Amino acid sequence: MMRSVFLMMTMLLPWRMKRLLLCRVLGFRLAKDARIGFSWLGMGYLEMGEGSRIGHLNVFKGVDRVVLGPFSAVGRLNLFTAVPTSNRRHFQHLDNRRTEFVLGRHGRVTMRHLFDCNASIIVGEFTTIAGYSSQYLTHSIDVVACRQDAHPVRIGRYCFVGTRCLFLGGSEIPDYSVVAAGSVVRTAFTEVESLYAGVPATFRKKMPQETKYWARTDGWIN
Repeated sequence: MMRSVFLMMTMLLPWRMKRLLLCRVLGFRLAKDARIGFSWLGMGYLEMGEGSRIGHLNVFKGVDRVVLGPFSAVGRLNLFTAVPTSNRRHFQHLDNRRTEFVLGRHGRVTMRHLFDCNASIIVGEFTTIAGYSSQYLTHSIDVVACRQDAHPVRIGRYCFVGTRCLFLGGSEIPDYSVVAAGSVVRTAFTEVESLYAGVPATFRKKMPQETKYWARTDGWIN
């Protein structure tokens, strides 16, 4: 309760005062030139590298750990949720469960996406979670065992994920890959520099080695 009151009090403060309080009271590690908009910071721990950004109206609830690499950015209206590892009512069979969201340097999350972080969601550097309304669901019900189960989702470096995609627990996209809009990714792929698409997603073709997206030195795209 006291933590929630503290978060509400800090939401509208100027950045210098907000950063000081979040670091000293909650133990967050926030670079001086990082910035956080009007968002609910209900995570256990937050680390933001230099130049990183969290925009307005994002909600973080129950996630133990959030890490944003240098110059990475989370846009607006995204939801990050989890059952904290301190709550043993669910996932009792998972001893090393990590509820975390990690975004590599120069990574981008646009807006209105859902991240179910009951297991790790790792997004590599220079990767773009583009468009709107994609869902990253690490947990589901194991109907055979009749219990909640969770598996990580991993997206590699220099990837592009189109709008309205669905990632299921245990799915993985390798480096230098494109996931077409509307795809359902439910397995771990390994073929780099490739296009994946469909329901369910499958390997479709190799991308040209001269693809300029792979050679970016800045996460911003004109």
